[in-house]
Amino acid sequence: YAVSRFSVAAGLMAPWIGTASSPKVLKQAMECGAWVAFGYIGQAVGLMTTTASKSCFICSLNVVFVAMIVGITKRKFDPQTLAAAVLAVAGVGFLELAGSQQFVIGDLISLAQPIGFGMGYIRLEEIMEKNPKDALPVTAVKLGMVALASWAYYILTTGTPDLEPVLASSAALTGILYTGLVTTALALVVESVAFRFIDATSASVIFTTEPLWAAIFAIWLINEPFSAVDAVGGALVIGANVIKEMPEESLPWNWKSEEKSTDP
Repeated sequence: YAVSRFSVAAGLMAPWIGTASSPKVLKQAMECGAWVAFGYIGQAVGLMTTTASKSCFICSLNVVFVAMIVGITKRKFDPQTLAAAVLAVAGVGFLELAGSQQFVIGDLISLAQPIGFGMGYIRLEEIMEKNPKDALPVTAVKLGMVALASWAYYILTTGTPDLEPVLASSAALTGILYTGLVTTALALVVESVAFRFIDATSASVIFTTEPLWAAIFAIWLINEPFSAVDAVGGALVIGANVIKEMPEESLPWNWKSEEKSTDP
């Protein structure tokens, strides 16, 4: 699935590699793509033993990882980001961890997701801040790196992939084309463009809404139930995004200092 999905996405975006503004941008995009590939391989290997819900929760920890790395590199403690991160992780936990299994080795392997995806966000922010017009070539290189990593991992562990079953099944082919073109290529282009306007910490908080959207679409399309626990989780995730984007002076811990500054 990964080989098919990322090959389709990388093939679509490949023509834009030549439009990069400089070789340096391509090199930086390769590093960014390598981190993302690391995250995806950890996700795939982890899912051999862990559950999808636990994998999703572990992936959401990228919001904590990004906040930690940014705080260390900038030497600045940001209580607003920390509060948003805690709320976001708690919300995803409510959405995904009901009735979860005991610890398995796949949980540990899945930690590649917050590390790989988190570093990918940080590197993408750095690239787009200095090269705002390179969204398409950067996305193309990232997808190429993930596709190459998927092929390499498959060949090393299993052998040459047999794509005939995918090509012979209309359902599988439709799924691969949709996920490759829409939820991978298009989504990553939009992500790259968005990083022209937001930072990595904000993006990592926003991405924690993914399980909430999954729950909403599951209710709409396949009539899955939405429990009170799901509602609590959704409220926490939304609250995290609200807190992250609020003006600093509007936050509760700044109220007293704001009052003092307005005293005559």
